[in-house]
Amino acid sequence: MKDLHINISENLDGVVFGLSVATRMEIKKEVPGAIPVARIFVAYDTKSDFESYHGKIEKQIVPALTGVDLSAIQKHFRKIVFINTETNEKYQLDATLV
Repeated sequence: MKDLHINISENLDGVVFGLSVATRMEIKKEVPGAIPVARIFVAYDTKSDFESYHGKIEKQIVPALTGVDLSAIQKHFRKIVFINTETNEKYQLDATLV
């Protein structure tokens, strides 16, 4: 089982969460019915407002990027790793967020 890598890129207005072409192909191969997208932009004000009411936004980003719910992804991938493309800093999605 492989890890699912989600790239993060920050700019002045917000954060872009994205999947590489290879990752999207892997998701389609491993998860029946998945329809992954290349990227999702989240504005800083939206992110902070969302997190103040609902917790970490990453648990919502994974289904939005992959086209399937978080539990389906976790059945097919060992862990979900977010990677900052500028700093190469990595962190895992906490399994307790499911």
